[in-house]
Amino acid sequence: MSIPEPTIRLRPASKIEKRFTMRHALDWYRGLIIAGLYTVDKNFAFDTRRITSYIPALKWCIKCHPFLSAAIDGSHGESPVFARPAKLDLTHHIQIVDPESNAYKSAVDELELFRKVALETHDQPWADTERIPPWKIVVLPLPDLATSTQKRVYIIYSYSHTHGDAKSALAFHRTFLQGLQTQIIDDSNQNLIYEPPSSPLPLPLEEACKLKISWSFLLAPVLAQYLPNIICRLLRIQVAANQLSIERAYTGEITRYDKDNLHTASQILIVQQNLVAKLLAVCKSHNSKLTGLLNRLIVHALSELLPAESGNEFLGQIVVDLRSHIPAYANGMTMGNFVSVAYDTSPKITLDPDSGKYDETFWNAVRGTTTRLAAVAGTLDDQPIGLLKYLSNFRSWFIGQLGKKRDSSYEISNIGVFDPILPNDTNTAGSSTWAIERAIFSQPANVLGSPLNFQVVTMKGGDMVITLNWQVGVMGVPDEDGFAKAVLGYIDNGMSEIASISL
Repeated sequence: MSIPEPTIRLRPASKIEKRFTMRHALDWYRGLIIAGLYTVDKNFAFDTRRITSYIPALKWCIKCHPFLSAAIDGSHGESPVFARPAKLDLTHHIQIVDPESNAYKSAVDELELFRKVALETHDQPWADTERIPPWKIVVLPLPDLATSTQKRVYIIYSYSHTHGDAKSALAFHRTFLQGLQTQIIDDSNQNLIYEPPSSPLPLPLEEACKLKISWSFLLAPVLAQYLPNIICRLLRIQVAANQLSIERAYTGEITRYDKDNLHTASQILIVQQNLVAKLLAVCKSHNSKLTGLLNRLIVHALSELLPAESGNEFLGQIVVDLRSHIPAYANGMTMGNFVSVAYDTSPKITLDPDSGKYDETFWNAVRGTTTRLAAVAGTLDDQPIGLLKYLSNFRSWFIGQLGKKRDSSYEISNIGVFDPILPNDTNTAGSSTWAIERAIFSQPANVLGSPLNFQVVTMKGGDMVITLNWQVGVMGVPDEDGFAKAVLGYIDNGMSEIASISL
């Protein structure tokens, strides 16, 4: 039996971070994924199927991002602490997939192959997080194409949400690309045991900025449980998560957890670059943004595709990034959780077949969502994430939510345009050795989350990828895969129709 490496205490987890440590301790949320499709010239001397090929780039990432060397001491309790092992065994943080194995022969194409690997990765719990930092890369080399001059490999960065939000993973991929471009591969740099530097962790969101909570915002969730709707409106109480609408909204099945049957399902939509460019132009002409458009298309799709008895409203949770309020983190290269959420309530829509689907009513709704998102993202005051400081016992709160209705119909997390090369990055700018052609953002099953979760990322100068993920068995429809495909198909058709609008 090996003796565990000694650890160095870094800092306590904040309340916002504790939300994630407890969720992982309960096994209610596993691996969050951002993947990049990396390419390199076939003549470049790099073995994409060999673990040690990637070790120099991994070490560079660990050196640049302190969270990658942080384990979680006491994650099952109410006082978790980040601690750093004296040495990291990098075999815990890299896995090479053989795409030709029997497990993947049924994949009809490369996207289906990726989806199979991603779903397996999502569903793997994090083990021994008090000693092993909860993250890894899963390397999926793609078969060589006779018509291509490049080697292609998916680098799937899977990590605990404790260690960062989705944009944190974009920071990882930028750094990993730097490592591939610049690190010298020799025997000493390929050692699988690594002593990480003694860098401090970044400050958590609630210490890096001041999240002010007003009394009206604080009391709204409490008062809403006891006051009739009319009184809440008269008092102008803005109810967090639109609690007054939950009973009449579509929220899928009640929250539930079965360890042996907690599985992630997923469908993926690729939106071609030329279509994205047209959509952006149309949105701009209507003074709106792409996330607002996507939100409205989702409402239309659910209105048409869900059974009539599913509900009369849709409650959307839309993730907003607060990094712009923290100058030290504004460049997007700091790992951590710096997001909050905005809420969007929409009644079920009955479309008139004789009128245009994308008339002024449609665009008014898109602009309304765009305006609300900008307002929430533009302030640190009354952010829902700031309410966590008033929660004293996370475990009992989480467990108390089991068997209850979910608080939303869907979630949208759009992390925007991914440029793998920052403006001041002299290490990779202008280099033609390695490139990232596509990014894919994908979340695991979330026991307390929305029944449908849409993740969006767009490659600079490339395609947009929309991933629809869910916890198997919670949608409240008989054929979940068929329903998910229909929803994405509706969105795809809607985007194509909107892109054809003459400006």
